Amino acid sequence: MRLRGVIPFFILLILLESCNIGGEPGSLDAESGAPVIQGLCTEPDEIHLEEEVSLRCIAEDPDSDPLYYVWSVEDGELGPYHRQASTTWTAPSTTGSVMAWIEVTDLEHTVRDSLVLQVETPEAPQILSVTPDPAVVLFR
Repeated sequence: MRLRGVIPFFILLILLESCNIGGEPGSLDAESGAPVIQGLCTEPDEIHLEEEVSLRCIAEDPDSDPLYYVWSVEDGELGPYHRQASTTWTAPSTTGSVMAWIEVTDLEHTVRDSLVLQVETPEAPQILSVTPDPAVVLFR
């Protein structure tokens, strides 16, 4: 009679062990299927006042789940496609550092990353030589 109670216990123990419940090595950790952000890119590299810049997030999901993106910035203006891996951003009219954030989700796990966008004043062009145009010479 005692064997009846012992056998179901061992079956339950074997089932629990095969599912790796409890966080032992090899278990399905909550973060194991999280997307991975491999890099954030800007084009062009140098950002000038009120210039349109391309922002791109390179990410993948270990489970091959579809990924969803949301960009945000502390200054300037994001383009209409800020919910995609690539978007455009118009730099503000002031120089300085601007933070940009990306949030990537597979609807089960969400990861975030950021980058600093350095907005600079473009260098003034240098005049290397001047050649007068004889047709435009003015006399007084």
